[in-house]
Amino acid sequence: MSEWKEQGAWIWVRWNTGAPQDAWKEWGASNLKVWSTTGEWDCKVWVPAKSADEIEQFVWNKVRKNKWVKDTKTEWAWQCAA
Repeated sequence: MSEWKEQGAWIWVRWNTGAPQDAWKEWGASNLKVWSTTGEWDCKVWVPAKSADEIEQFVWNKVRKNKWVKDTKTEWAWQCAA
């Protein structure tokens, strides 16, 4: 059986038109894992966090303040160790 490795959240991001590929770097967190995606959302970001409040603070004070962000969706999650 796998053990829990890390808790945090997936943040799905939709960019405004013309956003640079590295617009997420404005969030200033070195522990982010960012993936480009296709379809409805432009990228997803793994943000380690110990509480839902910590995630909300990050989303509203960093991600949503980025002028290139059009929309977000957040999903709380745990990562399993392989």
